[in-house]
Amino acid sequence: GEECGAVQLVGSSCETHVLEKSRVTERDANERNFHIFYQLLATNGYFRESIWKRLGDTDCSSFKYIGKNRRGLINGEPDSEHFKHTLKAIKTMGMDNENICTLFRAICVVLQLGNLTFGPDGPNYDGRGSTVTSPDELEALSEILGVPLPDIATALTVCVVTMGTEVF
Repeated sequence: GEECGAVQLVGSSCETHVLEKSRVTERDANERNFHIFYQLLATNGYFRESIWKRLGDTDCSSFKYIGKNRRGLINGEPDSEHFKHTLKAIKTMGMDNENICTLFRAICVVLQLGNLTFGPDGPNYDGRGSTVTSPDELEALSEILGVPLPDIATALTVCVVTMGTEVF
């Protein structure tokens, strides 16, 4: 492709987009949620592994928020080509490789959170806590976040209420 010289941002325009959680967790059967999910998963395995080792062996069917392979052409180009455009735009904004990696890891965290399943916390369940019923998925989340497994499990399953100086 053609190389461009240095680019200097001299202005911007903001547009409002629908970026709420329901767009991530729910979608119509014939629609996709955020294109970056599909674009990231369309990159080569080596690149995905550089973001997160487990990501190298995944595809769209590996993540519940995406489901079965919903890749396709958009304006005649596959997701892998759109990813190149997205990455170029991100770099044009001045993000360095470390921050780009952090951004893509955050996207992986969102995808991995969707794979977690929860259930009642034991036979005497009182509605105040839960348990993760997908330990392998929790382990993967712990790995990508760099948070010890017990800490992430507690953060996701225990409800803590603070009233004044008291913690319940």
